[in-house]
Amino acid sequence: MLGIFMRAVETTLRRKSPGAPGDSRFGAVAFVHYFGASLNPHVHYHCIITDGVFSEGSNGEVLFYEATDLDTPDIEAVQEKTRRRVLRWLERRGYFEAEAAEMMRTWSHSGGFSVDASVHLRDWDRGGLERLARYCARPAFSAERLDQWDSNTIVYRSKHPLANGETSVVLTPLELLSRLAALVPPPRRHGIHYYGVLSAHAKLRERVIESAGPSGALEARLREAARRMNITPLSPKEGGDTEASGKWVEPEAFPRTFPYTWAMLLARIYEALPLVCPRCGSSMRIIAFITTSADVKRILEHIGEPSEPPPVSPSRAPPQEAFEFNQDLSREEEFDFDQRIEWDEDTEV
Repeated sequence: MLGIFMRAVETTLRRKSPGAPGDSRFGAVAFVHYFGASLNPHVHYHCIITDGVFSEGSNGEVLFYEATDLDTPDIEAVQEKTRRRVLRWLERRGYFEAEAAEMMRTWSHSGGFSVDASVHLRDWDRGGLERLARYCARPAFSAERLDQWDSNTIVYRSKHPLANGETSVVLTPLELLSRLAALVPPPRRHGIHYYGVLSAHAKLRERVIESAGPSGALEARLREAARRMNITPLSPKEGGDTEASGKWVEPEAFPRTFPYTWAMLLARIYEALPLVCPRCGSSMRIIAFITTSADVKRILEHIGEPSEPPPVSPSRAPPQEAFEFNQDLSREEEFDFDQRIEWDEDTEV
């Protein structure tokens, strides 16, 4: 279904991009979500799509053709095309009966399909693009909005009112586990898909993403973090690692080397500087990697950290729900009857 939708989007973008050749390709990243706002199963897609198409020029350069005059009828046309093709695909493979598919084609409004394209970012808004990507890649639930009232009541608060007007969902611990278990993605399925020039084997991919990188403000903070940790980022061709030699590389190549630097990744995500001494503030240098368990235990004990893993509690059965009948009946109070007797509906007990 996602592939059908992406093909419909690409043909629309190519048609609305003046001067774009017939073999031009768009770029898209799709995130598969299996959950809704109330921890309910709800499969849908969040997609980040370029507002234009790319092609290769006569001299090997990459040309971008911006899509112009995109309006609401174009989005509705993509939605209708997707619905028609998906229903045909489901019917052809036996998932739907022909009568059911025909009935769904007559439904008013979106007929079970909805496409929203109200979010648009300018090419210079790198911070906005990062926030959008973080939103699309968010997990199924936020632990900050999960509260426990008592041992049998858990409340999950929603950022926006739900369809019924409620702003929170009240669950028991077993209900919470049941909902979370239903949201686990299927095995061996990718959660992120790349299309067009952003796919792994696309011919233009390397040249298209050459200008990728963080925003100017974030790049300045990362440069300062690298300076304080005395890190020299190296490109993957040079080994994909770092050296604390203090030598700088070309400014335009600097942001692209962050994914190959573990210390810069920590500074990027957690805003922490792992190679800065917490006592004197000077940069630290890695001199060895200790892997012997006896040495690791001796170091942990010296700095006052536990050297043994915490004990693992034994597994237990799920808590037994209360029965509606009395479970404390004695043997004398038990009913005794001959199970060989055939009872009919008119027999009074």
